[in-house]
Amino acid sequence: MADRGAGRARFTILSLLGSQLDVLGEQIWLPTLLALLRSLGLTESAARAQLQRMAAAGWFEVERHGRRSRYGLTELARSELRSGDRRVLERSAPPWDGRWTIVAYELDEGRRTARDRLRANLQWLGFGPLGAGVWISPHRLGPAVLAVRERLALTEAVHVAEDAVFGGGAPAALVPRCWDLEEIASRWRALDERRRRHGRLPTDGERAFVQDFELLSGLLGVLRVDPNLPAALLPPRWAGTEVRRACEAERARLRPLVQAHVEAVVRATAP
Repeated sequence: MADRGAGRARFTILSLLGSQLDVLGEQIWLPTLLALLRSLGLTESAARAQLQRMAAAGWFEVERHGRRSRYGLTELARSELRSGDRRVLERSAPPWDGRWTIVAYELDEGRRTARDRLRANLQWLGFGPLGAGVWISPHRLGPAVLAVRERLALTEAVHVAEDAVFGGGAPAALVPRCWDLEEIASRWRALDERRRRHGRLPTDGERAFVQDFELLSGLLGVLRVDPNLPAALLPPRWAGTEVRRACEAERARLRPLVQAHVEAVVRATAP
């Protein structure tokens, strides 16, 4: 339970930073973070503990100014936030030329932790497992995989090939082997049901901030498993297309209230 709570806290902090970085900047006073995280359901003690853990792991550089603390983003944090931005901001995939990016790795049970981290990163990028130690994506993601390989110190164990072509059979036949589209579509529909339950848009800034965060969290949750496949590899009337468009439109309507709320919190909590 403690690990699950810490994971939720970390997700909440990173999602907050990713969605509000243009207002917060890369140097953020601790009281500002605590106030915003409180609205998102994190107690002060849980937020402080997770921020300290993340600072110790290299996510933040902490500056002390008397009794005050300011958290600055490190390159690790910036890289993670850029990755999240890419998944949230990318729209439908471009027309596909039939070529794949292939990742092959050799990591036995003795390196299970490294293997699990690699798999989580590959899934986040949109890769699917074709076989033991082989993952594929219809997108040109070689540089992104090389960055993950370097960050995880797996240079000798991970191999990448771009512009690969599989001979014989329809390319779409590979999709069910790598991705469960029925399960992904059900997640999109569940997100749309949650969105519809919001009803009318709020007029209160804090409530708009919370509702926007709920939408963002839902999007990130589905995007973690949805590889954003090209239309040529998707079934007709793909559920994700309309649901994503509706979520983005709702977030756009909420944005002015959300920004005003975050700016007000910054003014009230920063020295």
